[in-house]
Amino acid sequence: MTDFSFHTAVLYGDSISAENDCSRLLQDRLHIGSIFNHAIGASGLSTHTPDNLTGLLEQKEVLHPDADLIFLWHGTNDWYWGAPLGDPGDNTPETYYGALRYAVNFLRSASPRAKIISMTPLPRWQTPEGISPSASPLDGYFVRNAAGHTLAEYEAALLRRSRELCFPVVDLRTLMNLHPGNASLYLKDGIHPNLRGYDELTRIIAAQIRLWYGK
Repeated sequence: MTDFSFHTAVLYGDSISAENDCSRLLQDRLHIGSIFNHAIGASGLSTHTPDNLTGLLEQKEVLHPDADLIFLWHGTNDWYWGAPLGDPGDNTPETYYGALRYAVNFLRSASPRAKIISMTPLPRWQTPEGISPSASPLDGYFVRNAAGHTLAEYEAALLRRSRELCFPVVDLRTLMNLHPGNASLYLKDGIHPNLRGYDELTRIIAAQIRLWYGK
């Protein structure tokens, strides 16, 4: 019998994690038996975003009661689409704060043995929806969206929820060490990783999980 570090992993995310390179590399690096990738391009967490995770979770076929590892990687498109940030007291999925609490609690109920891992959004050089395009877009961490929030504020909400709800977050924002001088080496369009980018980010994620759980 094969001794897998994790038997069943599930990936929920957007176009960055929808790429096969992401789930394939994670499976190889972490010695995962089966991995199910339910990421959807352009999606976010809150109901303000298209094909959002809170709506997706209503479909039984994307739930895996036997999962022992869940990757929850959302936030960048909540910023892009101008989803309301909300506040820490929110419980409903209309805001990013509320959708985070809803998704984590829902997945814990659906997959009670699973460790939930999240990741901070990667830096991205793109103008958000509803904002006048710029000839040279700045990193979204410093750009306000249509709701008046920077990507850094969604990152802060994720980190606050991780402390409150007790799930770890891989700090890809800093560990990837992306900046304007090297972004073209790792991102094919200023947003989505190329093969080198996926190789690097999955290496970082796997190293963090092994550090935390000894897998």
